[in-house]
Amino acid sequence: MKILLADDNDSNCLIGQTILERAGHSVTIARNGFHAIGLTKLAVFDLIILDVLMPVMDGLQTLHRIRQGKSQNENALIFALTAFCDRDDRQHFQSLGFDAVLTKPVRGSDLDRAFASLQAPGCPSGPNLKTDPPLSQIPLLNADTIRLLCDYGTRERLEDIESRFWESIQTKCQTIKSTLPAALQGDDFSLSEFRRSVHAVKSACDSIGLTRVAHISRNLRNAPPSDIPDLMHGFINALRDSRPILTRALSGSRQLDPAVQMRGEDQPKAAHHR
Repeated sequence: MKILLADDNDSNCLIGQTILERAGHSVTIARNGFHAIGLTKLAVFDLIILDVLMPVMDGLQTLHRIRQGKSQNENALIFALTAFCDRDDRQHFQSLGFDAVLTKPVRGSDLDRAFASLQAPGCPSGPNLKTDPPLSQIPLLNADTIRLLCDYGTRERLEDIESRFWESIQTKCQTIKSTLPAALQGDDFSLSEFRRSVHAVKSACDSIGLTRVAHISRNLRNAPPSDIPDLMHGFINALRDSRPILTRALSGSRQLDPAVQMRGEDQPKAAHHR
C-alpha cells in the first residue's frame, strides 16, 4: 500500500517507516497534522495513519480537515495511532470518525487485524486492559518489539533510531524537570505541560520497547500531583536502567536475560553504583 504516516517524533517516524517498508509498503512521512493535510493534496494514499497527539494540529483535527477537504483522499481509510489503547479507547476513537486504531509501534500484522475488523465491525478490535501490575513485575524492555526492530532494521538504521530516541527523551525530560516544581505547587499550566511531555515520553518508549518507562509515564500522566514525586523516582531509575540494556539489545550483542530485565542490572555492581 501507499501509506501516509503522521507523527511528530523523529524516532517514532523512523521506526514506523522501517517496519512498514520492510512489510512491503511505500511510506510517506508527515511531521504534524498540517503537513499531512498538505501531502493529501499532492498524492493519493491507500491508507493514512495519524498520531492522535501532535503539535500544530492533532490527529482528530487532521482527520476532520481531510474528510471535509476537496482532495482525492477525503474518503481514504484513516487509522488513529496511539501509545496506549484499551477496548474502550478504541471504540471512542472509532466513534470520532477513525476507521480503526493502531498502537505503537505499527506492525504489519496489526494492519491485517485492523482491516479484518473493518469486515466485522461488531468484533472487538483489542483487549480490554484494566489491570496495573506491580512495577517489579514489569520488564524493562519489550522483547517482541526489540526483536521486531532487529529483524527489520539494519545496524545503521537501529543506531539512528536509538540516537533520535534519546535526543527526544532528553528534550522532553528537560521540560519535565523545568515544569515539575510549579506543577507540584498546583500551577495548572505547568501541570498541563508536564503531562504533555510525559505522554510524549510514553509514546516514544512504546515505539522502541521501553516497557517499564512507558508504564510509569502513563501513571504519571494520570496521577494527582501528590503521587507524582514517588512516581518520578521510579521513572528516573527505569530510564537509567533501560539505557545500557536497550543499547546492547539493539546491537544484538546479548539476549534479553529475564533476570536482568526485571532488576535492571546490566553491568558490574561497582560500575552500576557509580
